[in-house]
Amino acid sequence: MNFKALSLFFFLATIGFKGFAQQLSFTYDAAGNQTQRQWICINCRPGTSQSSTQPLVMEIKSQESDKQQLKMTKIIASPNPFKEILNLSWQSNEQVYVKEIGIYTITGIKTHDLKPAPSQQELSVPFSHMPVGTYIVSVILSNQKRETFKVIKN
Repeated sequence: MNFKALSLFFFLATIGFKGFAQQLSFTYDAAGNQTQRQWICINCRPGTSQSSTQPLVMEIKSQESDKQQLKMTKIIASPNPFKEILNLSWQSNEQVYVKEIGIYTITGIKTHDLKPAPSQQELSVPFSHMPVGTYIVSVILSNQKRETFKVIKN
């Protein structure tokens, strides 16, 4: 009796379960940088696609408690990979701005410590004296949020 009840339970549970298997697909540009990320539903029925496309943009989202408005700061590092100068640009506002930028080697040694003005929205960082390799850029915002990403010097 217990075996029949247990079998019936599993049978009904698998029929009612609407799980979708997903696969992550990436698109790259000619330089090998990831430009698009897309979730693809593998076992969806035709016409019920569950895919979504998200462009690769480094975004920092913060929410202020008094205004409850969503503020966004986009940080762009270009070109990546670079040769001599790394250009950093961002969009900020009066409430949330870039407070500090630290650049580190892959082994964790700090090479640059930059503190842009609150109204500043771009910065050029010279790398002519630094060896070729991977560097980590750490951006701290005025609301203490942190964004970290990698850049490559050729």
